[in-house]
Amino acid sequence: MPVFYHLFVRRRDKTTLDLLGEDCLMLGRLIYTLGTIMGASKHAPAAPQMAAHMMEFVWTLRYHTEPYVRRSLLFATAMVIVSIPGHFLMTDMQQEMLECRLWLIDIVERDADAECSQMAALNLSLFENHVKKELTINASLPT
Repeated sequence: MPVFYHLFVRRRDKTTLDLLGEDCLMLGRLIYTLGTIMGASKHAPAAPQMAAHMMEFVWTLRYHTEPYVRRSLLFATAMVIVSIPGHFLMTDMQQEMLECRLWLIDIVERDADAECSQMAALNLSLFENHVKKELTINASLPT
């Protein structure tokens, strides 16, 4: 169950936010904020675990109908890519990142929002450069 599940549950006895519906602007801001926190925690010991949870959160909302929310998800994904060492992305998060790469390609090719497509292309470039740099560093190390 995602960490922020309780924000999405509607209760009849209280007034709540409908983050998946009419309050999606607040959802987008929440995701941008989480992405900013992810970027600021680059060297924190808990950053890899935070990244895994962030990608789980992104994954559950990746096909949201509102472009603003999709843009915020792309921002959060970029923060994961730049904040986590490439070796962690390619070992412990390999499956998630390969699926994320396919999702980014799908956005570039099919998303109706031009800004989403552009951000997805930038994320793909970030990811490929990050991995390429990691492979270059590993290849130059003596065995």
